[in-house]
Amino acid sequence: MIEGTECVAGGPDGTASVVTRRVLPQTGTLLVHGRRTAGPAVVALYDLATGQQRWVNETLFDQTEPKKKGLGGLMQGLVRRASEGTALQMLQAGPEVIVVHTLMGLRALDARTGETRWSAALPTARAGNPAKHVRLYPSLDKNDRIYVSFDDRLMAYRLADGQPIWAKPATVGGWIRDIVQHPAGTSSSPRARPRVSSPAAGPSRTASSRLASTSPAMRTAAPSPPSRSRCMAMSSKA
Repeated sequence: MIEGTECVAGGPDGTASVVTRRVLPQTGTLLVHGRRTAGPAVVALYDLATGQQRWVNETLFDQTEPKKKGLGGLMQGLVRRASEGTALQMLQAGPEVIVVHTLMGLRALDARTGETRWSAALPTARAGNPAKHVRLYPSLDKNDRIYVSFDDRLMAYRLADGQPIWAKPATVGGWIRDIVQHPAGTSSSPRARPRVSSPAAGPSRTASSRLASTSPAMRTAAPSPPSRSRCMAMSSKA
């Protein structure tokens, strides 16, 4: 049910609690992520006009890395369970791909079928630590990539297969709240005064927040927070 800009959805069948709801205006859809009383967490896509369920994905939180032994394996299981109950960050990257971030890393979903196309881990300062302050950004002039900011880092990934474009992430002196895209490269708008760095094969430079504030026309729109929506059940696809 749609009431003005408010979307109303209760999640796929068997959902005990809804964790994430996000409207995707490009395709007129609503993505819902929920936990079940038993079984894996699920992600479903609904048509905003009809309320019909387009697809359901039950494998988004499957472990894609090789299973570790001992304490490492225990931590993998804990991160997976925490991921199922943590709100997703997401980006509609064109009509065919939805990129989401879980505590386990990036996942690209086929917008038509819900199948997972690729997965990628974020290169955090300490390997294995989940990234924080994650935001996803489209490229304004290059439709083959997306940008991902996390912690004090910024990285670019190929949209086709999730491979990193830069040799290593750019870093700043604080967590990144927004980025600036311009012909000379990509700059970040950090929360604190940055330390400038220029990684090989990466962005031209990481600039100060002053640059971001003086170039409003070049700023990407910061990812919107999840809409505060009232929710009730939508019908499942027959």
